[in-house]
Order: sequence, then structure tokens, then C-alpha cells
Amino acid sequence: MRITPDEVRRIAALARIQLDDAEVQKMAADMDAILGHFETLGKLPLDDVEPTAQSVALDLPMRDDERERGLAVEDALRPAPESRDGHFVVPKVL
Repeated sequence: MRITPDEVRRIAALARIQLDDAEVQKMAADMDAILGHFETLGKLPLDDVEPTAQSVALDLPMRDDERERGLAVEDALRPAPESRDGHFVVPKVL
């Protein structure tokens, strides 16, 4: 699989980055090498390998999902620099 400089320029435009001609050539070679590695991985015989979600077995203890008393509104708002009508007051962000 060959990555062309035009493809690199298109990807760079989509990512909104500017590359000079030398960077385009280097990026094309790097991307081509990366895709070559994926081609190598694609040729591995994996027919007898079971799919897994984890490569290492994890023992994750589970707890019952029980309802607990939450934090009172007054306690949550107490450390806030400013609150109004039971809500945090924060600066507008536009």
C-alpha cells in the first residue's frame, strides 16, 4: 500500500495542520511504514486464537448496587465561592 503526498496533504488539511514539501514526503514515508506494519499483522494466523477483552485476567470485585444517602445541597454548596437558589454560580463562558 502506498501513501501519496496528495493523500498526506488532504489529511493535513482535514487536521488543519500545515506541512512543507519535506514534511509531506517524510509523513508519507512514515504513514506508509505504519500501514506496512498493519499489513504484517493482518497476515498473522489467528484462526485458533479466541477473542478477548483483556490480555491479562483481571479479578475485579463487584459490590451490590445499593442506594445511599447523597450529599445535602447545603453541604455541597458550603465551600462554593458563590451560590444562588441551590445552584453553583459560575462565570459565563461563550
